[in-house]
Amino acid sequence: MFSMQLEYWWAINQLPTLRETFQFSEFIFLVLMTLTLFLTAALLLPSRSEDEAQGLRVYFERDGRFALLCITVFLLCGFVLNVVGFNSPVSSTWAITDIPMIVLPALAFLLRERKFYAAITAIYVPLAALDIWISLSS
Repeated sequence: MFSMQLEYWWAINQLPTLRETFQFSEFIFLVLMTLTLFLTAALLLPSRSEDEAQGLRVYFERDGRFALLCITVFLLCGFVLNVVGFNSPVSSTWAITDIPMIVLPALAFLLRERKFYAAITAIYVPLAALDIWISLSS
């Protein structure tokens, strides 16, 4: 989660080099992406001690897993912004890694079993590292 926040912050800071001005609707879209990323982080861990009483795994399986949907929405919005807002080709390297990164959290949300969480995480972590490398090298 922290690496996604850093990567997003890096991208936001690079926006003035891509375009001088943005329309209000584009600005609102970026604000909504920021809020989605915040909501993801807020849902990931409990904010009340009562939620921790039965353990973090129970919390995540009951309530925290909704963070998976939020991260899916965040990544999907980023994908749309790159393709529509910045005219990036869908066949580019970043898109090839982003598509499974969008699908895997939603899949984990739907499957709801620990064995699937482990397999999806084993696929997702190297993809996230590759995505960071691609972002930093371009």
